[in-house]
Amino acid sequence: MKIIDKTPYLNKQGKIGLLERIKGTFSLGTSWYGDMKGQEEVIAVLERSLDNKFVLARNPILPGSQDVRLPIVLSGPPGVFLLNVTNVRGMFRAKGEEWGTISGDHFKPLKPNLLSLTARYSQGLQKFLERQGVMNMLTAEPILLATNPGMHVDTIRPLVRVVMSDALERFAVSVNQARALQSPEDAQLIIDRLITPKTITKETGAPVVPAEQRQTPMYDPNDRFKDESQNQAAGSYKSSLYSSESESRTGIQEDEPQLESVPVKPAAKPSVKPAKKKPVKSNINISNRQLGIIVGVFAVLVVCLILLIAVGFYLNAR
Repeated sequence: MKIIDKTPYLNKQGKIGLLERIKGTFSLGTSWYGDMKGQEEVIAVLERSLDNKFVLARNPILPGSQDVRLPIVLSGPPGVFLLNVTNVRGMFRAKGEEWGTISGDHFKPLKPNLLSLTARYSQGLQKFLERQGVMNMLTAEPILLATNPGMHVDTIRPLVRVVMSDALERFAVSVNQARALQSPEDAQLIIDRLITPKTITKETGAPVVPAEQRQTPMYDPNDRFKDESQNQAAGSYKSSLYSSESESRTGIQEDEPQLESVPVKPAAKPSVKPAKKKPVKSNINISNRQLGIIVGVFAVLVVCLILLIAVGFYLNAR
């Protein structure tokens, strides 16, 4: 099995040292190191059962997202698998989309919801690979893997498939024996596009219409002279109309009696009364309690000042 490791905070030897563990814990949370150890156990189990037809990408960044790292993406002839590894321990219940702990008969929901998180990882991977055009009608299968033997999950038709630590070997064998849906080259191409995505550009050119189907007529050199003659004829017709209208208007004006012009008095401006200035209110709002505290402090200071003056006079008298 081919492995492409994109795990952050690895040293030069490709392992998580003490300093890298501290950095990763502060940056990614307290459960990060345990999940990384669980991934190492899962990869070791898969290597014993899967051959070079399978390609595994560990902790790759999902292109186009805000620094979202997918835990494990396994691609092979049976298809594409999104493996979310957890190393927590305890009693849990996975019922539909619900994820939580069980204490007696009481169910307590937990966050993050590992079922919903695994499903969102798979949906994001599916949409990205479809945009890249490499899925070929495949569906990324989400699977939650538990590597801690102290973890027990009560499953009732969960949202995603849950595999316990004692079933990891059987899971690897079932993947190896599953029916092939794609070639090893296509499986490798999926991981390659995930690591180095292809830039997709849409170029749409205008359709070419044949000359005989165009609605715009072809250019004729004689059209220019035709347009000029038509414009001249239209101009002469408009000028004749204008002259006849002006003559008729002058005749009507001579027949009508002239009206005496009556001076128009300007309208009186409405008197505007000056607006009364409103008194400026102070922004300082002091409650009765605050006022009492201020008066009390002032009284204490006055008493202290009187005592100091009395002590001074007493000492001078001696």
